[in-house]
Amino acid sequence: MNWNSILQLSEVAHKDNLDHINLLWRAIMSMDIIEIYTLLHDNIQYNGYTRIEFVKVIDSKFKKHRDYGDTQLYLDLLECPKCHKNKIICSFIGTESFVGFSLYFEIENSEIISIDTCSFYGDIENI
Repeated sequence: MNWNSILQLSEVAHKDNLDHINLLWRAIMSMDIIEIYTLLHDNIQYNGYTRIEFVKVIDSKFKKHRDYGDTQLYLDLLECPKCHKNKIICSFIGTESFVGFSLYFEIENSEIISIDTCSFYGDIENI
């Protein structure tokens, strides 16, 4: 994937050979809360939440997206200039609402070690 690139769900929807992070991104883009739950591990730090609490937060965001007519999200990779200075942020944006929420995935040795929210690019909860 290129710097500051956009990934549509249709580009990964039917691929079988995705790594763990791409499987998780695909599950988020398709708003599949069950798949997200199965892909997340208890040893990941979730911004002060347990895995179950974090999944509930994500599910709440999905419900708002559905209220605004979104059936899927696309992924925009952006650099955060503020809360995660100079880190790559995954902004998941509704294909109908064009409103999103952003997450920072800290990855070490090809494994997700923490997931944090990023408030710089806005949030579906703020509308």
